[in-house]
Amino acid sequence: MGIKLTLEDFDTVGKDVPTIVNLMPAGEYLMEEFYYAGGLPVVIRALIDKGHLHGDLMTVSGQSHRTNVAEAENFDEKVIMPLEAPLAKPPHICVLTNGNLAQYGAVIKVSAASKHLLKHTGRACVFKDIDDYKARIDDEELDCDENSVLVLQNCGLRGKC
Repeated sequence: MGIKLTLEDFDTVGKDVPTIVNLMPAGEYLMEEFYYAGGLPVVIRALIDKGHLHGDLMTVSGQSHRTNVAEAENFDEKVIMPLEAPLAKPPHICVLTNGNLAQYGAVIKVSAASKHLLKHTGRACVFKDIDDYKARIDDEELDCDENSVLVLQNCGLRGKC
């Protein structure tokens, strides 16, 4: 579509959106329970209703987001929580900059890190991929402790800036 997005755009858009899906590892429930609670349509409807998503935009179905989720019903508010009583207050993502591990910055899911690590200066133990992690994590000579940040590179989603 020719739209240029930056990490700062994600920071700006996401800064006011609370976490309402109570899924492991940060929450209590499994993906199956999310599905039975109503799933993604319930979340989209809640975000549209509170102005976090543009509901009138057309989707590939030929209908607007609002039309697609108009009948979405939340069957379990312990799994998909109301925006007024979220699992976690915003932000749900955090843009990381000014470090030496991700040259162009990075995005972290806030619930994936302990609160005291969201602003951290100190040692990081970096694994180049999952195989490197598996090979070294139990090594007694590994230079990290309970105050170190573990970084697993080349895993997860990947995009282009």
